[in-house]
Amino acid sequence: MDRDWERSLPFEPIGEAEIASLLRQYDAKLRLTRVLPLSDEGKRNTNYRVWTDDGDSSLVLRVYASGDDGWRRESALFRRMRQLDVPVQRLCYQGEAEGRAFGIYSFAEGRSLQAEMLSGARPEPDLLHALGAFAARIHSVRYGAPGFLDERLQPQPGLAPLADWFGFFLDDRVRERLGEPLAADLSRLIEDRRTTWAELDRHACLVHGDFRPANIAVSGGRVSAVLDWEFAMAGHAIADLGQWFRYGRLFEGPLQAAFVAGYEDASGSKLPHQWERLARLRDLSNLLQMLGGEAELPNRHQDLRALIEATVRRVNDK
Repeated sequence: MDRDWERSLPFEPIGEAEIASLLRQYDAKLRLTRVLPLSDEGKRNTNYRVWTDDGDSSLVLRVYASGDDGWRRESALFRRMRQLDVPVQRLCYQGEAEGRAFGIYSFAEGRSLQAEMLSGARPEPDLLHALGAFAARIHSVRYGAPGFLDERLQPQPGLAPLADWFGFFLDDRVRERLGEPLAADLSRLIEDRRTTWAELDRHACLVHGDFRPANIAVSGGRVSAVLDWEFAMAGHAIADLGQWFRYGRLFEGPLQAAFVAGYEDASGSKLPHQWERLARLRDLSNLLQMLGGEAELPNRHQDLRALIEATVRRVNDK
């Protein structure tokens, strides 16, 4: 898993006085009693769990990454997810102050599925069945073409076709980090599958965009919330599956079968033939994009290169 990846953006330290001030924008009567930095949660945004004098429950203060505006569509997204019976946090408030965009959310009980698994717990098939169903419900929202969503969840025109994404992401910096032999093999693989990329573009739907165990809160063996929706867009359903099964060894055998059964039960249709292979291929664009950042992040880049190489080898061996 990506436990040891470096953050793509540094955690932002915020004093209690400022946190209290932000909370008062949501409710002027609230008084801050305790703050816990959630520095291990997420790689981009800054999250704090906060307690107030308003009972025993807690809230999450999230300071959004500078320049990201995905938070603006969360209100509409969360309403849509509740209609689809996909568990999400309650969005209490969003605002801007001192050049920062921030949100206040209910705290999702439990901890992330990633944290559970790293502690040695193994999820039950019932949990994977539920997660497959939630993914299918998300993907049930159909669109005419891929695109970034506005605040009304409508895709905006102008997004390049998937086939072009690989060219954008496989730039000189990424080729250097991959090494030329692997970069050349990857280029051939991408070019040989242009019809595959075009076919995916013809079946656009709502996708979470970061569907990983780190973004699933679990409590008592049940999913309490699907978290972190800033990358949601009109995209390719198989992309979410590629992210979920990126580290395939974690969800093999009965766990994979349970997820697939949950997905197919909720969607009313079968996953595509060779969906695992297709999911790995589609995930290459995400891996390449993450490999292309300016910062030198050795743990992240080593893992990304290994994942890309494994996919290229697996596909070329078949």
